[in-house]
Amino acid sequence: MNKKFFVKVLSMILISMFVVGITKTAYAKIGDSGVIRVEGEETINELLGGVKLHQQDISAPMDCTGDYYYKYDSQYLETMAGGEGVKIVSWSYRNAEKWQMAGVSDIAANFEKENPGWIVVGGTNADFFHINGNGQMVSNAMENGEMINPMNITTNSWWRGILGFTKDNELMAGIPDVTDYYTAHIFDKNNSDTEKNTIKISAVNPTTISTSGVTVLTKDNMTSYDLRDYKVAVGTYDVVRQTSNGEIFVKGYVKEIRDGKENERPLDFYNDGTNNVSIKEFFLISKDGSLDNLLVGDYVKVQKDYMNEWANVYNSASYYWKILDNNKVLYEGHSNPEKKAEIIETYGYGGGDISYITCTKSRCLFGIKADGSYVMAVIGGSTSTGMTLSEAAYYMKEIGCVDAWDFDGGGSATLIARDEYGNIQTINTPSDGNQGVERRVGNALLMVVRDPGFVFSLADSTPTTVSLKKKTGDIFEKMTNIKLKVDGKTIDVLDEQQEIEITGLHEGEKYLAEISFTYDGNTYSSSIPIQTKEYNERVYFISQSHGFLIKLEQSDEVLEITNIVFDIDGKKYYMDHVEEFTIDNLVKGREYQISYSYTIKNKITNEVYTKDVEVQTYKTLEYEIPSIVTFEQNRKTSNKLSIEYKYEDDDKLVKEAYILKNGEKTAVTNKSDIITFENLDFITNKYVFQLVISYVDLDNRTFMVESEELVYEKEECSHEYDNDCDEICNICGETRVVHHSWVDATCDSPKYCSKCHKQEGEALGHNWVDATYDVPKTCSRCGKTEGEPLEKDNSQNEEKGCKKCSKTSVISMILFTFAFSSVLLYFRKKQ
Repeated sequence: MNKKFFVKVLSMILISMFVVGITKTAYAKIGDSGVIRVEGEETINELLGGVKLHQQDISAPMDCTGDYYYKYDSQYLETMAGGEGVKIVSWSYRNAEKWQMAGVSDIAANFEKENPGWIVVGGTNADFFHINGNGQMVSNAMENGEMINPMNITTNSWWRGILGFTKDNELMAGIPDVTDYYTAHIFDKNNSDTEKNTIKISAVNPTTISTSGVTVLTKDNMTSYDLRDYKVAVGTYDVVRQTSNGEIFVKGYVKEIRDGKENERPLDFYNDGTNNVSIKEFFLISKDGSLDNLLVGDYVKVQKDYMNEWANVYNSASYYWKILDNNKVLYEGHSNPEKKAEIIETYGYGGGDISYITCTKSRCLFGIKADGSYVMAVIGGSTSTGMTLSEAAYYMKEIGCVDAWDFDGGGSATLIARDEYGNIQTINTPSDGNQGVERRVGNALLMVVRDPGFVFSLADSTPTTVSLKKKTGDIFEKMTNIKLKVDGKTIDVLDEQQEIEITGLHEGEKYLAEISFTYDGNTYSSSIPIQTKEYNERVYFISQSHGFLIKLEQSDEVLEITNIVFDIDGKKYYMDHVEEFTIDNLVKGREYQISYSYTIKNKITNEVYTKDVEVQTYKTLEYEIPSIVTFEQNRKTSNKLSIEYKYEDDDKLVKEAYILKNGEKTAVTNKSDIITFENLDFITNKYVFQLVISYVDLDNRTFMVESEELVYEKEECSHEYDNDCDEICNICGETRVVHHSWVDATCDSPKYCSKCHKQEGEALGHNWVDATYDVPKTCSRCGKTEGEPLEKDNSQNEEKGCKKCSKTSVISMILFTFAFSSVLLYFRKKQ
């Protein structure tokens, strides 16, 4: 009998129940039946995708009856109602050539390696498997659309059937319809969702090759064939499997299409004379044109397929006994021979008997709740104290399941979950070993989500904000149309944004950050559990001899502590808007029970709320703390300072006392005295004085008590200089800026100050003009002369003029005048 469970159908059932008068749905709780008892507190952790991890110690009587309760640890994963964003995936470790057993954690890691962009939230082991054989799961399994094991070994859905999950994550349960032939599914590339073509396969690894249709040969077939009349598509496989009864699955790229050869078969490797060279071959063979549309480079998956109602199933795993059917616990009372006979008559045998129902061991279970959420559970135990399936059914019912099934248990029972740091952890203690040691199994059922592309760390949170950081890698860089929703508020995110800060949150609360984005043309949704930090009030109690010194440190930029109220033996003390507060007048060496409350104000939203701190014990000191009574100036002169001090040490705890002068110690031997410091220069130096006493308490701890500082800044100097232009003070040595009264340099002297006679530079020097017959050598700048005018040479012809002085002789001038006059007279007579 096939059974199909859809979330929509379940919702309709619930609606019908409300119509006939049920106003509230009450789910069973652990302990309601009286079969399962709660032992201790339940722990619930929020995981990716809204998945929750529940951990609870429980107890139950054998076969649901009796007074002795056996104790068990239980843990289960639960999706949100509808499970939006969370996929249930069946997976086995993808060794290319063969079945490979592996721990559930290793299977989860392998899934992530083979499916980039997806994250495993948690999961359990699944089907029984050939633990001493080839490691394959016993019955039918499909993994992300690939029927890795087409074997279907059951005709009774009560004890052996398949849990199938569609791409939309809807559940089907029962005996599936599987084709009795293989199909080659043709794609452009691996992991493509777009199928180009399909080819129905005539035979797989046959004794003789058919002349019609397509035959598939894999490396597990040891027979060689004469293929000279056939067309051979040679593929390179990524994965090839062969079950114990000869069923196969193979996928890979078409490497070449060629004419067949005599006496050949596909090889996984060949020997080149020195080494084995891997070639990973599989053949598709035809002689009637069935391969004409196949191209080199095509990606081929050869498998059997689900059909009819099961055609949309994308992942599946085999169960062993259904244990809860529409809220009914099956197989209860099997210890009674009459009841056992009734069970066998109603539900039939499982593998020849019902011993797996009645035996005790760790159990691995899968269930679905009325709201459509899925549950994966593991209950610890052993062959002597483990649960029977009727007790396990009660457990599943009481955590809210309406239907439940059993997977491989005992040492195989393993539940894993991803922790807050992103690491996969083994949650239960598998009976094969200590914590974290997992049995290698055939396959696992996993809860997976699309990698949201951002990571959360509590270390990056504050009491009111959370930061999400984008992951690095090609997949995450290509995410677009990113939207984030937290606490009902939608935040738009830039495609290139590397960090998102979420503000306006409440202190110490958990939220679910829902993320949607587009990648490679597809839209995905995922979610991340986030949490703000608890506000650390940082109120410190420092014990005093007769009370307590309270110090408050504000530790957040948005939240502020105000109005602290302390309760000590019924008396209230109020501390508000101060950083330090003293509670005194208490008894020395006595314990006090102190509780307090305080108000937190959000400086942005003005939200105000109160928090209470439970009673804690504090004790005043059993001794008097040494204290400084006096530390002050007694007398001061221009170069001396006398300081008066006094400290008290009633219990003689002080081991050292000293005065610091600019960090230099001066020991003091008396509890009170006047100390004088000489040769001080108050004009040149700044001085800081402080009294320090060091004491050792009754627990041999050293403490320091320090006085207020006496600070003497540099005093103002009256300044003394040698003259008006002196730059350096004769008293303090300070340099000043002065302005000289400069007189310009002359030919004979440099530039100098008329006040202090300071000289600068050099004299200008004379600018001489050569002597003439009339004037001696003369300076054109200052007029100073030097030497005598030049002497005339009497032997020189006066008619030619004197070259030294450039004068014309009187005779020459007379002759010129006469000649010019004669010319004028001549021309006048002519006229």
